Amino acid sequence: MKTIVVYQSSTGFTKKYAQWIAEELSCDLADHEAASKKISDYDVIIYGGGITAGRIAGLDKLKKNPHIYGKKLILFATGATDRNASKIINSIRDNNLSQQEQESIPFYYFESGINYENMGFFSKTLLKGMCKSLQKKKDRTDEETGMMNALMKSNDHSDKALIKPLITYVKGVSI
Repeated sequence: MKTIVVYQSSTGFTKKYAQWIAEELSCDLADHEAASKKISDYDVIIYGGGITAGRIAGLDKLKKNPHIYGKKLILFATGATDRNASKIINSIRDNNLSQQEQESIPFYYFESGINYENMGFFSKTLLKGMCKSLQKKKDRTDEETGMMNALMKSNDHSDKALIKPLITYVKGVSI
């Protein structure tokens, strides 16, 4: 089965995970721009994107690509949310995949971090504003305090071990 890992990465975290996955599976790797036309050559498409405002970058565009139909699609997202925050991660999945899509598209979340140096003005301003808002809040929950601390400066919580369940799933896929 011919497999490709396609990614959209703004700050480098998604690209890092995509490279790790492609390495482990010995398969092709391409950013979303380069992959859009050659996707039809593959049986399995692993797509990854960073999360902005609860949306996985580039996923809507991928879903409109007629070349993905009849292929096995596997989705991963990267973000600064703690990997154990299942309520938030489920919300990300639900915001990006319909109930029907959730039945056929496996979804994986990989904690990454924040890279203010590579971030665009809008995203940087939004996150810094959230951090200031949390700092002003008097009765913060533990989750809010953790989020505030994570937003204060660039950080990297990427962990190659997190890709293991996705790798195991892909190795067992047959179309």
